[in-house]
Amino acid sequence: MDYMGTVILMAGLALHAVCDILTKKIPLVGTILLGAAGIAIRIISHEFYPEVFLALVPGGICLLLAWLGREQVGYGDGALMLAIGCYLDWGSMLGLCMLALSLAGLYALILVVVLKKGKNYEIPFAPFLLVGFCIERWLL
Repeated sequence: MDYMGTVILMAGLALHAVCDILTKKIPLVGTILLGAAGIAIRIISHEFYPEVFLALVPGGICLLLAWLGREQVGYGDGALMLAIGCYLDWGSMLGLCMLALSLAGLYALILVVVLKKGKNYEIPFAPFLLVGFCIERWLL
């Protein structure tokens, strides 16, 4: 991914993270625009090939989990992961998902063990996608 795609994706993830923290919702219109920008960047840079669709698999799985789990995982999180998949390749997307899930799991463990929160406490996932993306882009 080029510099412009990185900046657009990071800015979009930051806005989605703030919305997720404040309202516990992912804005659908913003997510669609973020994904459309990713597709446009891929087409303009001639990086649109069949393997690109593999990066959409984690978002599709997240949407399926939202449906099967009666939205224990939100539909917005799945849609946001689909939008991220428009920017990243398969390996980067898989790495980002694993990193974000690990960070969210560590945070949940701290909430339960240290802060004595119950298992029904809701955690926004978009901030972990943002932090995971930043770590993956600049530290790994």
